Amino acid sequence: MTYKTLADVFWVHPRKVAMTMKYNDSPWVYPCYKVIAHSGKVSGYNAEEGQKTKIEKLEADGIEVVDGKVPKEYII
Repeated sequence: MTYKTLADVFWVHPRKVAMTMKYNDSPWVYPCYKVIAHSGKVSGYNAEEGQKTKIEKLEADGIEVVDGKVPKEYII
């Protein structure tokens, strides 16, 4: 899912979603690594190795990442 799609659901700005995800203290309940930029780009991730970790988690879920982007067929 994208920050924009999630923001539309809650009627907030996508940056509000990003900030909420940044301070997510329950990532096992709210898997914020699954939220990506509207363009498909794998944006920042608040973990030790940031985007690398986010990409690894997405790929572990079976989501393809090509050149730092998730193809459109995987995006809600």
